[in-house]
Amino acid sequence: ISTKRLAMIKCLEPAYDVQNEKMANLVDKAINDSSSLTSPGKKEVKMGEMVNPSPDVHDASNLLDSIDFAVLELFEAVTPQDWILAFEVLETQSASVLGWYPKKQTSSTSDDEILITDIFTTLHSTERTGNSEENVLRSLPLSIQALLRIHNAIRKWVIQEVASPSIEIELRANRINVFLDMILLSRKRMVKLEVYPKEIGNNESEVKRSVPSFVESAIVSALISPESRLFTRAWSEVTISRHGSIESLKSILQNGLTKTYPTSSNPAIVPCIGWLFERMLEICCNIPDMSFESEKLINYDKRRYVYNLIQIFVRLQ
Repeated sequence: ISTKRLAMIKCLEPAYDVQNEKMANLVDKAINDSSSLTSPGKKEVKMGEMVNPSPDVHDASNLLDSIDFAVLELFEAVTPQDWILAFEVLETQSASVLGWYPKKQTSSTSDDEILITDIFTTLHSTERTGNSEENVLRSLPLSIQALLRIHNAIRKWVIQEVASPSIEIELRANRINVFLDMILLSRKRMVKLEVYPKEIGNNESEVKRSVPSFVESAIVSALISPESRLFTRAWSEVTISRHGSIESLKSILQNGLTKTYPTSSNPAIVPCIGWLFERMLEICCNIPDMSFESEKLINYDKRRYVYNLIQIFVRLQ
């Protein structure tokens, strides 16, 4: 192929494909470097050249700020075009009746081994319509793939801290409490992100309808994982200290933080992109492409809803 033709092909390719190597370097930097914490007078936990935040050394507030800062760098790299392309991928997948049907059936397992799925595991495990060798996640823009990758990295880190075989029950319970406090602190800060209209006199409703943060969704996914649920004795200690019930995470969290943290002056943290994908799928499945009045008229409201939804995230970048 001539140089002129190669240049023409490269110019016509989407911008996010050209930045493949740059985006890969950015996510590696965020996972390996930006998660480091500096706390005066406290020792860091080092693994080779990488510095990992430790729930044994740092409190929940500092951990939340540090991890969110790493996520923010990747979040700001996503363009409005990337969000629109992501919607088109989800819309194409939803066009097939069996588009989201799991192709691989898992064998019967015990309750302790059941993996509680979410939108992130669904994107990873669902085969792309028309291409069985590629999952939906790999079809998304690279900037969004980078966010999904760091979400998985946070999840694995939490599981590693909770399920470490070398720690005693007291330390394991303390780590779980730190992660639970991170969830509660995250929810308090996400209240600042006004997406839903406020219902006067119904504070409980406002909490239920708030948007989860990126870090919160990763921590929750890790805490309800089979690896974490395996340590029932540690979870029992946590529920006793929090005066909750081991039946659900909601019950454990209902009595609030284990200690008082200083009020954060930071704005709302990075929202969960899984929440955005779920809302996109609701639009795909519930709003028709054609108008109700006539099948010959395009339903432009569908695209308007998508645009307004994406603008919520664009304004935060």
